[in-house]
Order: sequence, then C-alpha cells, then structure tokens
Amino acid sequence: MSKEALYEPVPSSRLKVFSTPIKSADDRHNHEEHESNSVDNDRYAPDHRRHPDNYPQLQRHEEPTLLEIFYDLFFAATYNAYCDVKEVTNHSSFKASIGFFCLLWLTWFNVTLFDVRYATDSIFSRLNTAIQLGVLIGFVVVAPKFNPNAKSDSDEGQQVPTMRAMSIILAISRFNLVGQYAWMAYHVRRFRTTRIPLLVQTAIYTVAGAVYLGITFRFKEGNKHDHTFVVWYCVSVAEGFASLLLSNYSPILSLGKTHLMKRLSLLTVMILGEGIESIANKVLVIVKHRHAWDGTTIGLVTAAAATVYFVFLVYFDWLGAKTHLPHIRRNFWVALHFPFHLALVLFMQGFTQMLIWGKIARQLRRAFDAADPSDDADLITGNTTTQEIFGNMNTTVHEFLEDYPSKLEATTKVINSALNNISSLPDSFWPALANLANDDTNDSVANLNGTDESNYEKLYYSVGSLATSLANNVFRAFNTETSGELEAKNKNLEKQDGRGFQFQLQEDNWKRYGLVFAYTYLSAACVIIFVLALKQLTDGYVAKGWGMIRQIIIFCLALGTGLATIVWFDSERSYEWLQTPWVMPTLCFVWMAIVILTHVNIGGVKLNSSHLKWRSSKQGV
Repeated sequence: MSKEALYEPVPSSRLKVFSTPIKSADDRHNHEEHESNSVDNDRYAPDHRRHPDNYPQLQRHEEPTLLEIFYDLFFAATYNAYCDVKEVTNHSSFKASIGFFCLLWLTWFNVTLFDVRYATDSIFSRLNTAIQLGVLIGFVVVAPKFNPNAKSDSDEGQQVPTMRAMSIILAISRFNLVGQYAWMAYHVRRFRTTRIPLLVQTAIYTVAGAVYLGITFRFKEGNKHDHTFVVWYCVSVAEGFASLLLSNYSPILSLGKTHLMKRLSLLTVMILGEGIESIANKVLVIVKHRHAWDGTTIGLVTAAAATVYFVFLVYFDWLGAKTHLPHIRRNFWVALHFPFHLALVLFMQGFTQMLIWGKIARQLRRAFDAADPSDDADLITGNTTTQEIFGNMNTTVHEFLEDYPSKLEATTKVINSALNNISSLPDSFWPALANLANDDTNDSVANLNGTDESNYEKLYYSVGSLATSLANNVFRAFNTETSGELEAKNKNLEKQDGRGFQFQLQEDNWKRYGLVFAYTYLSAACVIIFVLALKQLTDGYVAKGWGMIRQIIIFCLALGTGLATIVWFDSERSYEWLQTPWVMPTLCFVWMAIVILTHVNIGGVKLNSSHLKWRSSKQGV
C-alpha cells in the first residue's frame, strides 16, 4: 500500500432529511451469510424482496452509535444531578429517589428500544434525539422539588407545578415516540405483515402519553398529598413490559439482531463511572479540612475506589462477551436489568456517602474527647481546681472549633453556656467527683450530698450539650446537616430551647446515617443476587460441582450482607457499629471475596471417581 493511500480522504456522505432503516439490495446480498447465523434469523421470511407478505430486512448496528452513547451519557448525568440536589435524608426522600430513577430509567428504556431497532443518521432522527435530550433536561429541572411521597405535616408536601411538569415531560417523551413509530410505519407501508405490530406499538405509547397528559390536571393546589403520581409508575412499567413482550411476536419489532444488551452493559459502566465521580466529590469535601489525610482517610478512599472496581470486574467477568441470547432468555435478561440498575444506583449513592460518614466517625471521637474532662489525670486524683479544668477544656474546645467552626448562632450559645457552667463549679466538687469515679458501686451517685449532686447534674448536662454541639459542627462541616429540615419542622425550637435543638439535630443526623447504612447494605445484597441471576440467564445452564458451590457461597455472602441491616433495629448496637470506620470497608471485603471466588477454579482437583480408579490401577501396575 502506498503512503498516499494511507492518507486518502474518506468520502463524506450527505446528511439526509429522512433516512430509511430498510437495507438496500446490495446490503442484503453482502450480509446474507452473516444474517444466516443470527439468533432470530428463522423469524424472517426467506425471500426479502418487497412483497406485501414478507418482512423487510432492517439495518442493524453491532455497536451503539455515537448519538446513542451521547444519550446514555445524558441519562447518567441527569441522575447524578438529581443525587447532587436531593440527597437521601429520610424515608420520604428515599422513596422519591427510587421513584425518580424508575421514571428516568423507563423513559430511557423506551427510547432505547426504538434506537436499537431502527436507528439511522438523518436530520429527522437527530431532531428526535434532541427532543429526548430535552426531556432529560426536564427531569433535571423538576429534580430539586421532586417529592411526591411527602406525607407528614412536617414535610413541604407535593409541589403542584413540579408534579404537573413531570406529567407533561413524560407525555412529550411518549408522543415523540409515537411520531417515530409512525415514521417507521410509513417506511414499511408496503409490507402488509408489519402494519398491525407497529400499530399496536404506536397505540401503546399513544395511550401512555394521553394518560400522562390527562393526569396533569389532577394535581391541584391545596392537595399536597395526592396519590395520582402512582399512575406514573404503573403506566411506565406497563408500557415497558408490553413493548418488551410485543418484541416476541413480530420480526419487525424483534430485538434479536440488535445491540440492546450492549446498551445495557454500557449503561452499567456509566452508572459505575458516576459512582467514581461521586467518590471524587466526597474526597474534595474531606480534603477541605485540616488534618484530612490520615490513615483512616487513606483506607476509606482506597476501599471506596476498590469496591467500584470489584463490582465492574464481577459484572463483566460473570456475564462475559455474549451480546445475543435466545429471545426468552434475552427478555428476562433485559427486564432484570431494571431492578439491577435500581439496586446499583442506590448502592453507589449510599456507598459514596459512607466515605464521608467514615471520616465523620473518626472526628466524632475527637469531639467527644474534647468535651469530656474525665481524661485529665489530676481530676481522677482530685488534686485539681475548676480553673485548671476549665482552662484545659477551653483550650481543647477552641482548637477543635478552629477546624470545625460553629455556623449556627444557637450552637455557639450552647457551647459558651456549657463552658460557663463548668467554670462556675466550686473547687470542692472535684474531690467528690474523684471519689465517685473510683467508686464501683451502683448507688455511688446517691451518696453525694445535695450540693455535690446538683453540681454533678450540671457537669453531666454541660458535657453532654458540649459534646453534642461539637458533633453537630462536624456534621455541618461535611455537608450532612439536617438543620434546615429541622428548622422547617420546628421553627421556634432553636430560639426557645437551644440545647434541645442540638440534641434533636444530632438525633436526626444519626437517623440519617442509619438509613444510609440500611439501604446501602440491602442494595449491595440485591446487586449481588441480581448479578447471579444475570449470570444464570447468560450461561443458560445450571452449574455443577465447584460452580454450584461457588454460587451458593456468593449467595450466602449476599444474604449475610442484607441481614447485617438487622443491627439497625437495635439502636444501641447500631450506634456502636456506625461509630467505627469499618462500615464501608466491610462491603469492600465482601466484593473482594467475590472477585477471588470468581477466579478460583477447583475443577483441576475435583474428586472424580473414574479418574481416581484409573490413577490407582496405574500405580498398582
């Protein structure tokens, strides 16, 4: 080949207004041998001429087009934007997060079904993609106020403009699909057998769009807890299921020769990529503070990145390189990716938050130590004064506040009040407190006289208020505060009872961490189980021997991970466990064990009776 041939310009094709997805005669001839090996080849008529009783041969892409990849990236960015503005803080926001993803994923799925079947490059197809990208932008617009599950009086309730906007967005997406399928019906109008399937598919999206548009007017001002939104989920699931089911009954709607499985695998990679981005954002939050990089932080960041990598390895090692399956197994494989992706995004969302909480657990111990004077050696012996105790605590507390300053006036008042109460204790109280600390009897507090008992209660509540306020500074510094929600629910609490406000704020933060812990571990268990099911569908057979034992072990790991959330129902044990930095690394160890089990093959040393008999007879000779 000459050097000039290497640099020969590639002829550019002119972009058409409309482009047919039907293969030309030359394309059918060139790809005849390849199509004879296709999974669904027997479902097409052998004669591909334009006869009204035959099916047309459609152009198929082995790989996703750049426009499809761009749309997938837009999908991942849309949900990531939602997670940035609506973190899970309570059960209501948790349900809203699930609902938002379901609507988003099912919208993506319906658009993808058309693209993998009939994707062409034309002005018309690009305009339709632009409309669907606009739909995704609409999802981002409604994300900040999307909370259809708000029920309690303390919640703001449903935002009627947001609910109406979501219905209109869904309707636009489906009506756009109606136009696309009508365009497809026009191209194959001479093939009589394609009319009814395309008509049914068009009718599905027409009815769905009409329902979405119709319930727009059901959301009314004054009714902040309307359950009409449930129709969104029911219709979205129904249209997706019907479209997938319909693909089995007509070659014109078949998914057998498409790259749908590759699109789903690609979306999995993008979800994992968004998880890595979230981890990077959490690291940026951590490093803003002093003394950020210690052994705990390095271990947590390493565990977070390794876990995402392990999930990636497990998914693609188990599912292999298969891109086509028989239609029944393929339909189950595709349908199972809906709950799998839901579990995966919940796992990624909660897991990245655990990176912050692991760092918080480390700093909370420092806050409690700063507020507790019992570590002072002179206090244990009783050879100290109030001025010495106050001076040491005041220095330690202000050093802590330099790293995590108070941003609420109520917090500053509680801290100053607690320190002032401690400074007002008489010197004679400390020997009595030392005797109390060295007395192991249960009724030691009852042995205090009236004055010392009153001083003991003052110290006890002051230390508790101080520790709680410092802990809340840590929560707020790492952007996990719920004070805004608390102020919305109890506007007068901060002014009326500053100490009670601090305790309530800390309680809400720990409840939030408990919720994150519970749904992260449960979603991790679901991800493992769903990948096991996907592997079974991909393989198409029941594993035997070591393969079955390996799957049982991995299933037990998933079951154990899910059952770990039982600790959540025991508040004392849950509190102790969440204060350790091992909550997130534990999940890393689980996924690492699965990766190791995936590549451990005991087949070479299996106990085969005939093999042993042959070996024994050979040794006897």
